Amino acid sequence: MKIILNSRIINSIELIKKSSSTHSSKKELLKLIDYINNKINLDKEININFICTHNSRRSIFSQIWAKVFSDYYGLQKVKTFSGGTESSHVSLNVIKTLSSYGFIINRLDQKKNSNYEITYSLNKNKILIFSKKYDEISNPKKNFVAVMSCLSAIENCPFVSGSEKTIHLSYDDPKKYDNLSEPIKMYLNISNQIATDMNFVFSNLKI
Repeated sequence: MKIILNSRIINSIELIKKSSSTHSSKKELLKLIDYINNKINLDKEININFICTHNSRRSIFSQIWAKVFSDYYGLQKVKTFSGGTESSHVSLNVIKTLSSYGFIINRLDQKKNSNYEITYSLNKNKILIFSKKYDEISNPKKNFVAVMSCLSAIENCPFVSGSEKTIHLSYDDPKKYDNLSEPIKMYLNISNQIATDMNFVFSNLKI
């Protein structure tokens, strides 16, 4: 079924596509492209698990943008996940940032580590996000690529059990901007970097 993204998400994507530069190592992004192309050639499901320290900011952005761009470019067998080397909670600044792009967000409970449903299409496709460890029960245990989205996760978790390949990306931690008067501007900057990289990956596949 073709995914029809909502108009605000489409507008956000068009702005992101105007940036042609990648922010992570192009060598690592090309490794991710090769992994996905191989799965496409074998007509197999593509599972991508984005891993950071607390699964509260960068890995969440990565999970969501990878799924959105896979849908935008018409890949129907991509599933994205995220996790941390430890769990915490999804930053409220991440939620505010996602809302600014046009994502519709439903908070499912009032726990500190809340569950959120992220809707981005007219088909009502949803992504469930909450902070968790990378090997949490809802995440894949085999046949997946592990994409490290921060330096500390690379250092603290050099091997991810069950993964077929590990990709090393690294983004600045927006947490350090939380005490600024306008942190969302900086969160948008990091999110846009991640989105630009995900656009590079999914726009360069041999579909």
